[in-house]
Amino acid sequence: LQWTCSHVLTAADVAGYTNTAAAQGTPPPGQGSAVTGQASVIAYSNTPGMQVIKLQRDGNTGSFTTSQITGSVGDTINYEIQVTNTGNVPLTLAISDPHCDAGTLSGPSAVSGTLNGNVLAAGGVAQYTCSHVLAAADIPQYTNAGTVTGTPPSGPPLTGTGIVVANVTQAGIQVLKLQSLSASGPFTSTELTANVGQTIYYEIQATNTGNTSLTLAISDPMCDAGTLQGPVALSGTVSSGVLSAGGEAQYTCSHVLSTGDANPFTNTAVVTGTPPVGPQVSGTSSVIAKKAAVLAKKVFRCPAGTVKK
Repeated sequence: LQWTCSHVLTAADVAGYTNTAAAQGTPPPGQGSAVTGQASVIAYSNTPGMQVIKLQRDGNTGSFTTSQITGSVGDTINYEIQVTNTGNVPLTLAISDPHCDAGTLSGPSAVSGTLNGNVLAAGGVAQYTCSHVLAAADIPQYTNAGTVTGTPPSGPPLTGTGIVVANVTQAGIQVLKLQSLSASGPFTSTELTANVGQTIYYEIQATNTGNTSLTLAISDPMCDAGTLQGPVALSGTVSSGVLSAGGEAQYTCSHVLSTGDANPFTNTAVVTGTPPVGPQVSGTSSVIAKKAAVLAKKVFRCPAGTVKK
């Protein structure tokens, strides 16, 4: 005789599911006592599990994080994709991370537990790495998602995805220097002609052409001592020398043309902008002034005896 039945394994059966069957046989009357027998079988539940975390870091120093970071165009963002086998069976790993730059993806490598090739033992942690160089096309945010697939010995594959976001900035500055022979203008970038002893007035305009704030600094050694002022906002905002993205600021100064100045006299200003992250940017602008010609004077000597008192 045979009986049949079934049981659907659950996560609770990981430690083993014991199924015991007992049967009793009773002989015809007067032919003896009833007899019993039993048998047990044990089945273990395979419960695959996987967790995926992606981390990022700007450059080669500092800690990796899952949080948003800020980088500038040209920075290299390094990534770690960590896979934890949270189940009780090994997983054969595979990764898809299309936003990693070509040729930078490597792994998996063991962080803990046992990794044989790309097969991660239960409870183990493995890691992939890759990188991406931020480009202007990534502005304002670059999202990088890595998806890892883990295939158990039996049953359907598992997938996990880790996502990180980098805010992307690009610093830019444009500088224009203007001059005038009057403090009230009009100011121009074209060449002027001035007399020795005349004051030349300057405006140095700096435009933040990027998408991040800039801390401004100026170098204008041909301005007379004590005359350099600014920056003041023409548009956007300036606070403690920090110019907002898209804003325009202005410095002013002056110079009294002297006989010791070169002719033509060139005045060059360099404005440097330092963003919160990434390299400095700078802009240069020059204006030229020529000295006015001095008319020659002729001296005539009177003949002797012709000068009257």
